[in-house]
Amino acid sequence: MESLYVNEIIKATKGKLVKGDQSFQVKGISIDSRSIKKGDLFIAIKGDNFDGHDFIGNAIKNGASGIILSRLSSDTQNSASVIIKVSNTLKALQNLAKYYRGKFDIPIIAITGSNGKTTVKDMTESILSQKLRITGTIGNYNNQVGVPLTVFRLSKDSEAGIFEAGISSYAEMKNLGKIICPDIAVITNINMAHMQYFKTVKNLVNAKAKLLDFVPKEGTVILNADDKYFSFLKASAKCRVISFGIKNKADVMAKDISLLSTGTKFLLNDAVKITLPIPGIHNVYNALAATGVSLQFCEDLNLVRDGLRNFKPPGMRMQTIKVKDIAVINDAYNANPASTRAALEVLGNINSKGRKVFVFGNMLELGDCEVSEHKKIGELVAESQIDIFITIGKLAGLSAVTAEENGLNGNKIFSFKNTEEVEEKLLSILESNDTLLLKGSRAMHLENILEILKGL
Repeated sequence: MESLYVNEIIKATKGKLVKGDQSFQVKGISIDSRSIKKGDLFIAIKGDNFDGHDFIGNAIKNGASGIILSRLSSDTQNSASVIIKVSNTLKALQNLAKYYRGKFDIPIIAITGSNGKTTVKDMTESILSQKLRITGTIGNYNNQVGVPLTVFRLSKDSEAGIFEAGISSYAEMKNLGKIICPDIAVITNINMAHMQYFKTVKNLVNAKAKLLDFVPKEGTVILNADDKYFSFLKASAKCRVISFGIKNKADVMAKDISLLSTGTKFLLNDAVKITLPIPGIHNVYNALAATGVSLQFCEDLNLVRDGLRNFKPPGMRMQTIKVKDIAVINDAYNANPASTRAALEVLGNINSKGRKVFVFGNMLELGDCEVSEHKKIGELVAESQIDIFITIGKLAGLSAVTAEENGLNGNKIFSFKNTEEVEEKLLSILESNDTLLLKGSRAMHLENILEILKGL
């Protein structure tokens, strides 16, 4: 991050300087008192389960040079060098990020969609970093707090920025669009996700499409030609549209696709053979989206080929791990119906020496659709060549019941309330050379199964 003067911060946040010098400079922005660095400005964000105001003392002790807060206390006024009071600290963080973003005249890419955001971001970065210095989203910093913090990572050395935009309500995309102001926007796909908040698919589609309002007329939108809502999204764009797909004609296409146990191969635009170090047809779509972005910077498909070949899959997303003599596909970062179907397809296509075992945890935030969607997964499991079906959680248990009702042998089905229960039974269920797929929502923490396996 480049330094900011206090008077800039006051102007951007519409705050009031309670203490300090307007010509003072801060070197960084933080909302975490534990990781704050000397010279940082600490913003006391209030979350659902915490209040940053309770940690102001720790922030100052750890080197914070200034504080943005909405509630004053005598201890704070006696300790901090700079104090700025605002009405809402989250809005202050967002408004300051919007101001800081405006300092950089570099290409900015925003990626949203129901599935694949992080993978597309990492693939794009792997391609473009061969030519440019890229600043991008780290981890899951793609929400109302994470995006502003990512913006503050931009510096004079940045030649392009890549940001994920994850939302759970209509208004959130408007906030993120204002902050990111992308030159290029990508919508990977639209499927049922966060339906607890959106209620209807129409609301979800409209919310994702809102990102396109912030792309200038001279910008570019990258859309999935095979997505059900492609025509609507294309009509919503006010700039050039680049399409990608496999089934329908598109600007960026894949054919001659070979699905392997550890990766995927395909022919890109009838010209270049691509090898992905990650399995699944859904990751071909992710690669095509990344290609669509990359071609806006350089038309060399060999550069795309090399970047995709050297791409490092993000953790817990189709991550293949060998634990003793069991192959584990860790896709436990999150789950919705579409991503679960994609993961099952990967498991079905694998040539395994042993049995195919599906460990499935609850898919959360589906609202009124949660029962029907879990039952659909059960139907799919019954149709798939799955040898053992293990469910964790009440909703996933509905999938187990449905799978048995649709013909899967009950002796192949095991249902548990939580991972602790699984630990007691897993040793007796698994066999040598099994291939194990882990899939469930983030809150289910199915990655803990890996630790259980290591202890077997």
